[in-house]
Amino acid sequence: MFMTACVGASTPPDKLGTAMNLNLPSPELAIPGATCTDLTAPKLRHAAHPDYPPEVREDRVSGRVVLRLHVLSDGSVREVQVISSPDDRLTPGALRVARGAKFKPALCNGTPVEVFQYHVFTYTLM
Repeated sequence: MFMTACVGASTPPDKLGTAMNLNLPSPELAIPGATCTDLTAPKLRHAAHPDYPPEVREDRVSGRVVLRLHVLSDGSVREVQVISSPDDRLTPGALRVARGAKFKPALCNGTPVEVFQYHVFTYTLM
């Protein structure tokens, strides 16, 4: 399951949805060598909107910032890695929001676990 936010199109955080069509990997356990027969992805509880800097809008830059999040078993985000961004000026806002996001933890056979999950912020010019 992948989370997506459409920035600039005023999509509120509670309306974030799946982005299965992005062909990103499924969530994976953060513990090396661990396996799980029933892994449930973390669910976003809270996230702010990332900034869409005015100068980036003026330059007509749009696209997706793809991040890899390390979501802990309490639903907080430990680390964030930038996978891709259409413009480096979009990255700081996406990183700030991702680091502050709160998730319902991933579950492995009903037990909260740490996972790596991809999160996508889509910046769209209106």
